[in-house]
Amino acid sequence: MPSTIAIIAFSHSGTTMVAGILEILGVPMVGPQYDLAKWEDIEVIKALKTGQFADIVAQRNAQHERWGFKFPGAWRYLATLDHCLREPLYLAIWKDAVSVTRRRFRTQDRWLRKIQNTVHQFSDAVDGICASHLPVQMLSYQIAVMQPRQFVEDIARLAGIDAEEDRLDRATRYIQPNSGRRPHRGYPSIGKWL
Repeated sequence: MPSTIAIIAFSHSGTTMVAGILEILGVPMVGPQYDLAKWEDIEVIKALKTGQFADIVAQRNAQHERWGFKFPGAWRYLATLDHCLREPLYLAIWKDAVSVTRRRFRTQDRWLRKIQNTVHQFSDAVDGICASHLPVQMLSYQIAVMQPRQFVEDIARLAGIDAEEDRLDRATRYIQPNSGRRPHRGYPSIGKWL
């Protein structure tokens, strides 16, 4: 059973959705400092960027039997992650390039160039993940939307979570666009990121 879950994939691909699902399933996904809109743990991200990651990991390990974090750019730090994390599970979720580009850029001028930029960045992320030789589990945003219950059950299985029916139901409803449902900490609904 994994003790630490790292969501490492590309921005705007569904990383916040996966973090929300895990939180609902009972995995603490943020520390005391977090970005409410993005569900990103500010302490973890800062520690990775400044070389103090081992310290924050030791603190979180002391606080939690199992915990996780979401940092879309974390694939750049996979060697550090693998060195510091206790029994890690790496999750990478992907969405099609056009949808990601629409989330990243509100205007459609030079649209094809922007899609090309997104595809190049996807390629860099995939190359980095492959070069690490770590067992990264790939997830599909489209499958999450089309088969939400199966997606939630797959995440629970990968994370070794034996979740109660109520939690599985709440996590499944969290995926529904514009549902207005929020996990217990008051995070925005998934409709905000569609």
